[in-house]
Amino acid sequence: MEHTGIKIELTGQIEQNSDKKNPSRFISMTRDLEPSGVITNEITNINFEFKNVEKQFETYRGNNISVKYTLKVSVLAKIRQVTHECEFGVINPQDPEILNMENQPIKLEVGIEDWLHLVFDVNRNKFSLRDCITGQVKFKKVGLRLKSMELQIIKKEVIGAGKIK
Repeated sequence: MEHTGIKIELTGQIEQNSDKKNPSRFISMTRDLEPSGVITNEITNINFEFKNVEKQFETYRGNNISVKYTLKVSVLAKIRQVTHECEFGVINPQDPEILNMENQPIKLEVGIEDWLHLVFDVNRNKFSLRDCITGQVKFKKVGLRLKSMELQIIKKEVIGAGKIK
């Protein structure tokens, strides 16, 4: 196949799920891999690298926003352009010992005068995605008949930065 060049592009972008047509790009880098030439039927390996790229955000898919990174290879030809895009994930691995050092226990006490007093304890406030969340709820004083008790883990997404006035 005769081509007029082969290039690869690295992009990092933030998409609001309500407006996917206008993503915000925070990384956009392109490298030319090959000048004009011919690709034979043999398997051709072309190495590439993007050095010192600051990937400032972790890959994330939420209810309102997504952060994603992609590599796109383009083979340019006189008649048409052949492209292939591949998405990859970026995580911020932290040493578990550092994560444990930064963690503070959570203790929450809730009460309704002389009727009910609860103490909620969790041994830390930061978890990795694979951690099991453990803790305890102590009923110190119960003057009510309780039918049930629930705990919820709530995911909070914040879009934008700065203070809202």
